Amino acid sequence: MTQHWLELARTIRLQERNLTNTNFPLQTSELEFG
Repeated sequence: MTQHWLELARTIRLQERNLTNTNFPLQTSELEFG
């Protein structure tokens, strides 16, 4: 059950990241943490 939610959260995180990268290729998080 927990593993399912972890994978779901990771998928959502990746989708949000992709949407953000299309608009802002350089994010502060990527600049700070490489």
